[in-house]
Amino acid sequence: MIATMGWLVILIVGGLVVWAVIYTSSRSSSPSESSGASADRILADRFARAEIDDDEYRERLEEMRR
Repeated sequence: MIATMGWLVILIVGGLVVWAVIYTSSRSSSPSESSGASADRILADRFARAEIDDDEYRERLEEMRR
């Protein structure tokens, strides 16, 4: 019984390690691939919340695309 519990703990810890490696590797590659798209999205969100007006939105969008 104790040996079975030991193997169960080893399997759980091993599973958590595999999950952590997969989770961190998938998160680390995402921001660098879509940083331009996220900047566009942030700007559009600010415009939608009326934090910036139409002129400022267009000006900043044009600046980002240079």
